Amino acid sequence: MQFKWKRKTGQFQSGESLYINRIRVAGFEWNSSRSKGDTEAPDWVGHIELPSLNNNRMYGHGEAEVKSKIEQVVTAWFKEATNDR
Repeated sequence: MQFKWKRKTGQFQSGESLYINRIRVAGFEWNSSRSKGDTEAPDWVGHIELPSLNNNRMYGHGEAEVKSKIEQVVTAWFKEATNDR
């Protein structure tokens, strides 16, 4: 499966979006619900926009960690959707 990450370019946006072909399926951004000065809370929050997922949010302390988690869930979702086991 060909993943393509594109950096968000809006004035107050951070993070990237994950595209498969031209369809946006997931993304991540800075965790703005984190309290000021809180060093334990994750820095980044990811979200997946695929149907029938019970937990479509994930958290991580680095961009690479969140990207990896998102790619794992999206890959598993497509395997399940196409019965490609």
